[in-house]
Amino acid sequence: VGGVPVWTSDKLIQVSNYDDVKDFVRARGTGEHWQASFYANFSDRDYTTIKTPLTKPTLSADVDYDSNVIGSELQYDWKPAWANFVFGLSYQRENFKNRDGLTKVLIESDRDSVAVFARGEKTFLDTWTAALGVRESYVSSGDLTAFTPQFQLLKKFPHRFSAYTNIGRSFNMPTLKQLYDDTGTLSGANADLDPEQGWTYETGVKWEGDRTLASLAIFQMDFDHI
Repeated sequence: VGGVPVWTSDKLIQVSNYDDVKDFVRARGTGEHWQASFYANFSDRDYTTIKTPLTKPTLSADVDYDSNVIGSELQYDWKPAWANFVFGLSYQRENFKNRDGLTKVLIESDRDSVAVFARGEKTFLDTWTAALGVRESYVSSGDLTAFTPQFQLLKKFPHRFSAYTNIGRSFNMPTLKQLYDDTGTLSGANADLDPEQGWTYETGVKWEGDRTLASLAIFQMDFDHI
């Protein structure tokens, strides 16, 4: 038991090489009642696998993929005396290319996502705060739409204690990488993945100190296509 393993030609099964290049850009601007953000992520990976490299080298995988994501979001804050509101619009463009050097097959996919959202928050009876948010999303691939509401209720107690309840619906599309990239060592591509969607219910209590936060919560998540 133990010791240093000795690698011989009959034990080295394959060698895989990854060459990853990742670049990103972030920008953000704010005004008195608005804020805007922009982001861009660029990823390029070259992947090769050689089987039995010491005895009979055989190229078994030669893949090059590019994954690019560009997006922006605009928010406007409106704060009348009786409540606080946020209105927004977001856009995202995704592009994916997967080139197989062995089969000469090129897989390419594009996707646009647009969402509009609004959130309102009001404090009443001094110690209660209620918030309601709604979001309508559109995804070009599959021509999908999703309505995702969120509700929050908070009650403050003396000595920095509070209790809260959150209820919300979520909708998440699988990434193009998850759909079409098969260069991973632990997982492969699955073009048949469906959007993850479901409801989350949470209630709990928390205490906030100057430098400490303690909380206890109970939650339930009902999701499809995890």
